[in-house]
Amino acid sequence: MRSIDYSKKITVYDNIFTDKENLDIYEFISRSNFTRSNVDVQILHNRDIDVKWRSDIDPANPLSKITIPIYRERIEHIDWNKFHIKSHYVNFSVSNTVDMIHPDSRGFEKNGFTLLHYANYKWDINWHGNTNFYSDNLEDVVYSSLIKPGRIVIFDSTIPHSATAPSSIAMHPRYTIATKLILDSEHA
Repeated sequence: MRSIDYSKKITVYDNIFTDKENLDIYEFISRSNFTRSNVDVQILHNRDIDVKWRSDIDPANPLSKITIPIYRERIEHIDWNKFHIKSHYVNFSVSNTVDMIHPDSRGFEKNGFTLLHYANYKWDINWHGNTNFYSDNLEDVVYSSLIKPGRIVIFDSTIPHSATAPSSIAMHPRYTIATKLILDSEHA
């Protein structure tokens, strides 16, 4: 685990999953159905140009039953009794996917965190697909997370970020599982 020197917290975890767990998660996701979602990004004046593919995961979904217990057991710096899951879904990206810079919550929505799980079983660094995290004024990249199978990045949901598209030589789509966490009001 390492923390990035930035006023908002970004924490990176590697090796949370075994190779078998990574493979099981990847195989499940690669058989999932995805729908196109165009997200109006307020930071870009609500222009409908943020094209993504995603698959929502409800709590009864087998993927939720695999991932959530592992997150709770192996990510020790979160007091899971103080948080609830606001949403849980899989993002699907290929070389022509557009992901505009966006926060997952606005400044007035305090106490939110995003758990971003890189769910590919294999990934070559030359396939790109990094997640870039930006300063609040969007003038600097404060951190760029490389894709590593099973890597988890937990960050303050108000941090502007975007996924870079995988390169055209990527042998597989880029899969991430996004879990939005909110601190319960009695713990805020």
